[in-house]
Amino acid sequence: MPDQLDPHAMVAVRGVLLVIWGFPIAIAAWWLFLFLRPGVKQQFSSAGATPASSLSGRPAYPFQDFLWFIAIFSSGLAAAASWFLIKHKAAFAH
Repeated sequence: MPDQLDPHAMVAVRGVLLVIWGFPIAIAAWWLFLFLRPGVKQQFSSAGATPASSLSGRPAYPFQDFLWFIAIFSSGLAAAASWFLIKHKAAFAH
C-alpha cells in the first residue's frame, strides 16, 4: 500500500509537518536559551525580588505582542496546512 502514494505528495506532507512542529520547537529552544542565562537565573532565585514592572516602569510581560503574533500566525499556518491537505485530498487517496 505505501508504494501507491505519490512521492511529491509525501514530500509536501513532510514539509508541512516540519514547519508545523519545527516552529514551536525553535521557539521553545529560544525560550530555554533566554531563561537559562545567568542574569535571568539570578532574578528568579533571589527571595526578595520585586516585579519587573516596578523596577523599570515597563510591563511585566514585554513579549506580549510577540506572543499574540505567534498565536495568530500558528493558527493561520494550521488553517493553511488543513486547506492544502483538503484541497489535495485525491493525492492521498489509497
